[in-house]
Amino acid sequence: MTAHILLVEDETNMAKMQAKILQRKGYEVDTAGNGREALGKLDRSNFDVVITDLKMPVMDGMQLLREMNIKERGCAVIVLTGHGTIESAVEAMQCGATDYLTKPCNPDE
Repeated sequence: MTAHILLVEDETNMAKMQAKILQRKGYEVDTAGNGREALGKLDRSNFDVVITDLKMPVMDGMQLLREMNIKERGCAVIVLTGHGTIESAVEAMQCGATDYLTKPCNPDE
């Protein structure tokens, strides 16, 4: 069974590139441009993994994590950010993130 991934990224080119990498690895990928859009997709479909950026308009990645925690979504969340700090990594893990990676990262990670 192929894992279904929701990629939450506000930069269109970055989202396209990341989605292509994941699709080449055999994953089914859907995208959202911000946390609010992601929550809508999470309400309509089941995902195995959510990969989210932190800095986004409308609803950022940390707010998305908190909302997912409140609704007890049963999927893993990976934070992938270009603005990584120890503080945001700790906060993300406390809010339920499974992993925290900084951009650019090796696609195998």
